[in-house]
Amino acid sequence: ALLVRLTASGAAMGIAVSVFQAGHLLLDVAAGERGLADQSAVHPGMLFPLFGCGKALLAVLLHCLVDGGVLDLQQKVATYWPQFAGAQKSMVTVRDVLEHRAGLSRFLGASRPGEQAPLEELCRWDLMVERLA
Repeated sequence: ALLVRLTASGAAMGIAVSVFQAGHLLLDVAAGERGLADQSAVHPGMLFPLFGCGKALLAVLLHCLVDGGVLDLQQKVATYWPQFAGAQKSMVTVRDVLEHRAGLSRFLGASRPGEQAPLEELCRWDLMVERLA
């Protein structure tokens, strides 16, 4: 009901919320439209490209891992993900990635510098992992 009210009032165009606990899906609801260019209905399980919105959440989660002693910001990314060390990235630290100093945009598949890879490619987890490794 809350999602329907938010979309009906114009506070949000479209929303999809999934909640998991211990690997079990507890809630999977959606309301509204996908966007101005694509007015198809949002459905449970629909993925949205968050881009910059996910950075803050990821930073909080990574710092929780740091506080728990699981992650070290000064450590090389390849310590945690050995395949990452290829293509002259062996010296990149976790902090470098968080501070956008790792130069990773060049691995995402844009055809020319300053351009962005197509959204369909950016949303493919397997492809992005392959390109970044």
